Amino acid sequence: LAYAATNDQPYVPIGRWLLEQGLVRDASWPGIKAWIAQNAQRLQELIWRNPRIEELVAREIEAWRPDICHVHHLTCLSTGIIDVAKDRGVACVMTLHDFWMFCPRGQRIDPQLSVCETIDRAKCVKCLSTMWPHFFAPRTSALAFLGAGAPDPGTGALMAWDDQVHRVLNRCDLLITPSEFHRERCLEFDLPEDRLAILRQRRLDLALRRDRHGQRVGRDRKS
Repeated sequence: LAYAATNDQPYVPIGRWLLEQGLVRDASWPGIKAWIAQNAQRLQELIWRNPRIEELVAREIEAWRPDICHVHHLTCLSTGIIDVAKDRGVACVMTLHDFWMFCPRGQRIDPQLSVCETIDRAKCVKCLSTMWPHFFAPRTSALAFLGAGAPDPGTGALMAWDDQVHRVLNRCDLLITPSEFHRERCLEFDLPEDRLAILRQRRLDLALRRDRHGQRVGRDRKS
């Protein structure tokens, strides 16, 4: 799966999707802004849900009829992919390579490169406003973008994120993490311990790497 216009799939703008879902009657920019103003808590949902992606995944699953679906990432795709697989009776395994399912930045590191030892959603909103200003805007920016009277997104959207992520991860038959440390951080989010396994990633063997001229890169195993 790739971005629209690069995967031979038609581009479906948000306005058309809102029309198809019966959520708006006016898909112009003023109509979309009006919907956002009335449904601010759903604006951030567009980051982790993409119905078009789910349609494409459903089509492939129904065509191939796999026994297992192994998900490596949902970033820029849709958390609903897990639902699509499970609703069709397909076992689902997901490898959690990073912290994206718990931190929209992916690494639990703020813009000042400080590690977030704990998750504070109030702090997250401020952090994410520098990354996605239209999705996690501070109150003053939200007013400028949506107009006076717009509801404050606050931490509500991230609480909805937590609920969605917790729900879909609990539908997985197996969750894989690369280390004990990563597994412990995942358990902080009340994931099923009996389905959270460690599969350590293999170290890159530099002795086998070669540059474009065919010369070895790195130290030889015997040195």
